[in-house]
Amino acid sequence: MIRHLFAGVLFAILCCAASVAVAETQQGRTIIFDQNAKTILILPNKSGDMKSTDYVLPALSFTLPADPAAIDIPPVAGGRMRLDLEKSFVRIYNPATSAYEEIPIQVLNIVKDLTADHELVKGKSFPIIDAEKKTITEWSPRQGLVATFTADDKYMAMPPSTWIAGNEVLIHFTTPGKADRIENLTKKK
Repeated sequence: MIRHLFAGVLFAILCCAASVAVAETQQGRTIIFDQNAKTILILPNKSGDMKSTDYVLPALSFTLPADPAAIDIPPVAGGRMRLDLEKSFVRIYNPATSAYEEIPIQVLNIVKDLTADHELVKGKSFPIIDAEKKTITEWSPRQGLVATFTADDKYMAMPPSTWIAGNEVLIHFTTPGKADRIENLTKKK
């Protein structure tokens, strides 16, 4: 009798456990954050490390949580994936082609070993695009530098968001493609 009762309780527990959705997470860089369309598009960070990132295709789309309070700090979106000053290129994600594009640049100036409270950075909004001089000045907190460079005219005409490194986010979800909670890992540092 006790054995049957135990078996019945165990069966009920297993049935309940099987019906509970398993929460998952996905970390990545924010490419598009559209509160009007209630969507976020990220490129997954395969490494899971914000200092040594490895963003992979394809981009993943999620609907935003129904409760705005489930987004701790709305993330900044941007297309810049990599700023490589040694090899003189910027890798961007092109939403029109859903692919990476490497833009050749000519580096004009680099100031290294900077922090966010340095006078070259503090209180400024990057990128700084100077259409007259045809230059772009970028702040890379990860690399601790400010770089000024130029590129071909067709690239200079791209929207400013092209040159922004979007925020790293952690998306919690139980249903694929539907975010339950979004944490802005860049702004928490």
